[in-house]
Amino acid sequence: MNVIKRTMLEADKVLAYFEYLLKDKNLEMDEIYLEPYQDGMEHGWSLKSNQKQVSFAKFRATDQIIVYFGEQSEFDVQGNVPLEICFMKNKKFAWNECFAAAQFILLFFLDTPNLDPIYSSDTWKEVKADAEDEAERNKI
Repeated sequence: MNVIKRTMLEADKVLAYFEYLLKDKNLEMDEIYLEPYQDGMEHGWSLKSNQKQVSFAKFRATDQIIVYFGEQSEFDVQGNVPLEICFMKNKKFAWNECFAAAQFILLFFLDTPNLDPIYSSDTWKEVKADAEDEAERNKI
């Protein structure tokens, strides 16, 4: 019997939702660079744009999704590991809140406290449903 453990499943879903949100509203952003993130048992993705950086993965101690965010200078260049100052300011989401994590990352890069001007709460529900449908079709 072969057992496959996907340690990056949640990070892949967050990335897919983030990409969907960018495409859905055709948001104007500078280039975003995607790199792998690895710190011990945490394996995920790191996004960089305009001196800002976000690294996200399944948290090593639980099934939560953890998002480290800050300036690029607050991350080590080897593995995109957050330094102490950035390590302490993190945001955690439940394992099934990949869409919420993607929203948080988008808000961080846009310097926007909320996306209400872009989406109403009803529209968020529709966008999330569309994103989940697309993720299901792509078998994320």
